[in-house]
Amino acid sequence: MQPIAKIVCLAALIPLSCTAVTPAAEEPSIHEFAVVGVAVGRACAELYPFKDYTLQNMLDDPTLVSNEELRAEILKVDKGPEFQLAISDAQAIFKGEEQYMNTMCPNYAPMARK
Repeated sequence: MQPIAKIVCLAALIPLSCTAVTPAAEEPSIHEFAVVGVAVGRACAELYPFKDYTLQNMLDDPTLVSNEELRAEILKVDKGPEFQLAISDAQAIFKGEEQYMNTMCPNYAPMARK
């Protein structure tokens, strides 16, 4: 499974875990992908500051983000003040998921380390 697909799966599961009864899950939007991608990158950078994990490293890897629309949305979400609360909320959830973070964080490493 590609790293972005893993992010989407987790993004789709988070809202489901917060409700007792859930309707059929819809496919996450480009915006939701972007929020999750930024949140995971920031969580990785905070949890492992010595590993040089950055959002830009992930964006520089064409195998991870080949969709230009997603790339543009990630950059917009990362810089937009109106998205920071959503990013912080997602980031707090991801920091508690050690196995997920151990899987995802290497995608934010510099290309030479991958």
